[in-house]
Amino acid sequence: MTKKTDVWIRGGGIAGLTAAWHLHRAGYEVIVTDTSAIGSGASGAWWALMNPATGIKGTPSDGFELGMRSFEDMRIELNVQDVPWIRKEIIRPAIDPTLEKAFRISASLPEWPSGWVSWKEDVHGLSGNGALIVHEAYAIDTRLWMTTISSALRSEGVEIREQVPDHHIVTSRFVVDATGADILSDSKWSHLKLHPIKGQLRDIHVRGIGLHFNALSARGYAVQVDTNHWIIGSTYEHEFSDTGPDPAFDAYLIDRFQAMFPQPLDVKIVGRWAGVRVGSANRKPLLVEHSEFSGRFALTALGSKGLLYSQVLSHKLVQVLNTRTV
Repeated sequence: MTKKTDVWIRGGGIAGLTAAWHLHRAGYEVIVTDTSAIGSGASGAWWALMNPATGIKGTPSDGFELGMRSFEDMRIELNVQDVPWIRKEIIRPAIDPTLEKAFRISASLPEWPSGWVSWKEDVHGLSGNGALIVHEAYAIDTRLWMTTISSALRSEGVEIREQVPDHHIVTSRFVVDATGADILSDSKWSHLKLHPIKGQLRDIHVRGIGLHFNALSARGYAVQVDTNHWIIGSTYEHEFSDTGPDPAFDAYLIDRFQAMFPQPLDVKIVGRWAGVRVGSANRKPLLVEHSEFSGRFALTALGSKGLLYSQVLSHKLVQVLNTRTV
């Protein structure tokens, strides 16, 4: 199967699909291929946060305003402004003195546009001395998000091929390697010094809360799917031998979840998930052209901020390709 196109995107996860969306909107003919299914790998986490105030400092992420506004535009065009699997606002309870100091500082930073974040001295039902409220942030069921994007692209004539072998070739002017953890075994990109990071989530049933919350993020994150059903995560493992879920981390994740609540909770694990994402040496996302193969780009190392950085780097990719096609 060969076909001539403008851009061949290798990888149908969050990064690849978001790039395909913006390139298609910019007038490029795009083909997306994946050696597995669309949305598999680390992008297939049950729920993820699109949070511009992430990390233990809660400071603004690079390109946060562009990324969030771009996501909002996509929501409108995809007609998913009012769906239960996209939930606005994240609460970051200051469960220890380090977080409290950092979150208080973050809430007053001039870099934040008006109304994006605020500090609340007390959030009923949560631990900590106050909380950073990130108003312009989302919890997203990433599986449904990717299904929505791919369905819309296909309806507009974008070819998306799944379960293709490694030797599959598409004739194109540009190639974008958005292959997730598979890029770690690609010798063409070994000079980037990338490394794997394993993240784990747990699907849990909980008794003892009795309140409904927006997504929570302290030293772990949690999304309340319904009254007693939560998704909690995540781990950041740099050394591991097995890429699958490890029950040894059950207590670690439950402890981080429990720390956000003042009362004891009855938690039952009903599912486990694990995925391997990619990090760079300086923890920054990468959009880089290969020095020897003109027109070949790596879109990688988005880490735990894939939903945000996929938007930012996709816009950058469009800008770069526009300079080559003038």
